[in-house]
Amino acid sequence: MIIFGNKIDFWAKQEDDSTANAISLLDWNLSSFIWVKIIHSKNLEIGKFIAILDNSELTFRKFSIYANLVSSIMKTLALLLFVQSFWFGSYLVRHNRGSGSDIISCFYSCLKLAMTISSLSIIAVIFQKANTSFKKVVKFMMSFEEIEKFNAELIIPKKNLNGDIQLENISFTYPASGMLNLRNLCLKIEPFKTTFIVGKSGSGKSTIASLILKLYNYDHGDILVDGYNLKDLDKSWLRNQITLVEQFPKIFNDTLKNNILLGSPYQDIDSCEVKEAIEFFNFNEVLNFLPDSYQTCIGRTNDRRNKLVQLSGGQEQKLNLIKAKLKDSPILILDESISALDIEQRKLFMKKIADWRQGKTTIIITHELAHINNKDAVYLIDSGAIAEYGMKQELVGLEGRFANLQNHATLQEQNEGEKRESKSLSIELENLDGSDLESSLQNSPFANTNSEKNEQPLINIRAPIWIAYKILTRNIPLKYKLLYILGLFITLGNAILSPVFSYCFAKLINGLIPQASGTLITTYDLLKWSMIATSAALLIGITDLISQTILEFVAGRLCKILQKHSLAKLLEQNVQFFEYLDSNEVSTLLMNDMRDFRKIFSSNLSRLISGIAISVVCIIWTLTIGWKYALVGFSLSPLFAIFSYIGTKVMQKTEFSYKESIGAAESVVHETRVNIKTITCNNLQAELTDKFNLKLSVVLDNALKRSISIGFSINFVFLLVGIAQSIMLYYGLKLVSMDGYSLIKMMQIVMMILMSVQFLSELMSSAPGLYRGLRVALKINQLLNIENNCNSGYLTPYFVPFKTNSAIRFQNVNFKYPGSFAQVLRDVTFTIPVGEFTSIVGDSGSGKSTIISLILRLQDAPPDSVHIDGYDITTIKQDHLMAAFAVVSQKTYFINGTVRENLLYGNPRAESLLTDTELVSLLNDLKVNVNLDTVLCNSSNNIMVSGGQGQRIALARAILRKPSILLLDEFTASLDVYTTKQVLDYIKRLGITIVCVTHQQLVMNYSDNIIRIKDGKIV
Repeated sequence: MIIFGNKIDFWAKQEDDSTANAISLLDWNLSSFIWVKIIHSKNLEIGKFIAILDNSELTFRKFSIYANLVSSIMKTLALLLFVQSFWFGSYLVRHNRGSGSDIISCFYSCLKLAMTISSLSIIAVIFQKANTSFKKVVKFMMSFEEIEKFNAELIIPKKNLNGDIQLENISFTYPASGMLNLRNLCLKIEPFKTTFIVGKSGSGKSTIASLILKLYNYDHGDILVDGYNLKDLDKSWLRNQITLVEQFPKIFNDTLKNNILLGSPYQDIDSCEVKEAIEFFNFNEVLNFLPDSYQTCIGRTNDRRNKLVQLSGGQEQKLNLIKAKLKDSPILILDESISALDIEQRKLFMKKIADWRQGKTTIIITHELAHINNKDAVYLIDSGAIAEYGMKQELVGLEGRFANLQNHATLQEQNEGEKRESKSLSIELENLDGSDLESSLQNSPFANTNSEKNEQPLINIRAPIWIAYKILTRNIPLKYKLLYILGLFITLGNAILSPVFSYCFAKLINGLIPQASGTLITTYDLLKWSMIATSAALLIGITDLISQTILEFVAGRLCKILQKHSLAKLLEQNVQFFEYLDSNEVSTLLMNDMRDFRKIFSSNLSRLISGIAISVVCIIWTLTIGWKYALVGFSLSPLFAIFSYIGTKVMQKTEFSYKESIGAAESVVHETRVNIKTITCNNLQAELTDKFNLKLSVVLDNALKRSISIGFSINFVFLLVGIAQSIMLYYGLKLVSMDGYSLIKMMQIVMMILMSVQFLSELMSSAPGLYRGLRVALKINQLLNIENNCNSGYLTPYFVPFKTNSAIRFQNVNFKYPGSFAQVLRDVTFTIPVGEFTSIVGDSGSGKSTIISLILRLQDAPPDSVHIDGYDITTIKQDHLMAAFAVVSQKTYFINGTVRENLLYGNPRAESLLTDTELVSLLNDLKVNVNLDTVLCNSSNNIMVSGGQGQRIALARAILRKPSILLLDEFTASLDVYTTKQVLDYIKRLGITIVCVTHQQLVMNYSDNIIRIKDGKIV
């Protein structure tokens, strides 16, 4: 271990790092599955996954070689200890320096030591991996100690903040992007007043809120809050004084009641204050539609199997405004916090917020100028600096940048007013609620479905162990099967060498105990059997090294194949499948738990074969040498068998329960990691810690039951071994004294039977790992056998140029989601002309996003009802269909990488055809000022640009695909009026077919056609 320990430690760490990268990629694919389907990047993602798996397999192979080398050397040394002890014991007896009985007593002590060392050969490698993980934990915990030490020196004022905030010459650069976001910015927030911060998307507005909350350390300057330097204030206290309501709020997997009360000073959902806040933000209408009112479980969409309901974007924003009102902190920051609501609700809520926050410090970050009153203070941010500051009425009179923005906003309002007077369009502005494509698609009526298909994909079942080995024969190529069989034969040879060693070792006993003639064996015979025993020990070590290396190589390759096939199978499934899939569970299963599965085909199987082979050889050999004595030893076999059966069943049950409770605790950790910004800003650490501790208490209870069952089962086997040994020695010595049995013969039988019992006890000790691996095997088997319900199509039509005047045609479409009785679309008929801009508008839940899902074939339309360029959409190949579309949704999806990598991601055009000049030119046209090498999304899936910049980069990515049809879903939700007009002007000039789901009047004004949906019908 001293020689190879560093190597084992290094490669174990490398494998852990590769596993972490693979888990990150899996999480992204499973959480962004709709985007992967839309852009049809399945093969690209599988290729990236295979590249990571290749590296993981290589690191495991290196680790395996060094670990098996250590294990084999320790086993060989343990066996050589036998030979050495008896060789030296014979020398002592021959020179009258000790008696045979003393040497035998010493031998049994050495036997126990050898067994312990042999066990250590297995434990040593496990310990080395545990040590690597422990170092990571210690390093992580040490960082917290430094933070706590620093926090202890910070100031906690005795009274609440007033809200006098000053930013003095603040410069800030995001660590990941390297771009200067704020440039010597000076800003003063007056206490007890409302201040608006406006500006174009990406100007630095949201960064100011992040700095005030101490989410980042600024590069230069000072921030003063009520005269205190922000750096000196305690973070936890500061965040209790400030409430941030974001544009895209995070909802926790819990009941609506617990989500409302989380972080609030109230514990009773029926309290007057809570009911007032719910009514204040018109949330009662949402409650009326929830199946269990306050007890309805809400959360992320891909955990619908636990009956979680996902709220729409507007409903989530209302929920977070309720939480903000309950907290009612001295300082409130609203960052585009009502952008997903319809026009009338936005106006109503802004008036309510103004009344509620009268006399309190409120900072509103927005790009909608209509909400600003004439006497409100306004800061206009441009390129990270203050462009203009003053009261709204003053800035309008200056005829500067703000006045220019105001003119665009006023023009839009006038257009809206004119449209409202028009009967043909007045209905379109009544109650339009913005929600992103994913939210709308997944908020379909699955929760009330009776479909048998809507069951969780992976369930806990019990099955025989041969299921695991059936996976091997079905999923691995022939050459690896042959290599695996070779490894098993070498394992068999290794097992047979053990009784051979026992036989040779028994011969050495004649060097201590006189033969029947009364003499010891000759020095030559002693040397001969010592050399044979030594050779057997060396062969045992060598064959163990070779067999384990081969088996682990094949097991690693099998795991890689299964991981690849599993991801491919997952990405082939339809949208409904992901409604009931826990991405964290699948990621853990395919990467972390796969290590347990790998052990089934390496160490567990080799131990099983060794135990069977040794038992068979020992039975035959011992019956040949002395059947009477051998039968005494074998008479205890039924007792071993009965207890082994009971013990393994108990261990299997406790092992399964333990792993499932671990999964539940890991889900809380995953949820915490995903929602870390929300948790940090709202000081929810204690609540999430309590939630985790609750799950952890279940883990500890199951761990206690597991440890008791394992400890009792394994140690009872050792007790049986001791009892068997005592009985055999007693009866053996009796045979020697009464029946003239040879002592040498007795020792040979004892050694062989004890050797076989030792292997059986080792097999018993490996049972927990065996059942962990079996659990994984059963779930992987379920995953690989999931039926693919997606229609792949067969036609590959050429969509450019279109052959018909209608790009998209719906003909009497009636649709309801699988397993649901609710009719979503009713006799819908419309045509979207080629080369025109068509907007689809309607209330939330009216069916407009269902239309988009049918066009993208995320849901299966009735045959011959939806046509693209005259072709029945159900007959077109999925990959060919997706190549004709480009989609931009309100929620942006980016991979971990730079702006350039994201722009080129999934593009069917060769990268060599897309030059940096073309990319930069397009970004400039869309008014996106970022460097192509800027990190857009980091490893934690945090987007490093503003929401508006992200939407424009997503639009640029879509345009680069040269689509025949551009599908837009609330794609300007985060943009100001001026930028929205620039973007709309640009895409109109493209001259392609555009279909846009929207609730913005400005977008409708640019439309050639408007389709309004209400209750699933065209109105």
